[in-house]
Amino acid sequence: MVVACLQATYIPGLGKGGAERALIEAVRIHGDRRGSGLGRIFMEHAVTRSRAPGCDC
Repeated sequence: MVVACLQATYIPGLGKGGAERALIEAVRIHGDRRGSGLGRIFMEHAVTRSRAPGCDC
């Protein structure tokens, strides 16, 4: 069973020396898992992964 998913899009930017930025959207957590802190953990992981290729958050 899938319990969480999100969409992350890397967008080339014009500011900050052309740094990419990550757009994190469509975050979904299965109803049985809501309120468990999974969404927070999932978002923290997404931000960490977004920074890895050099995105400027």
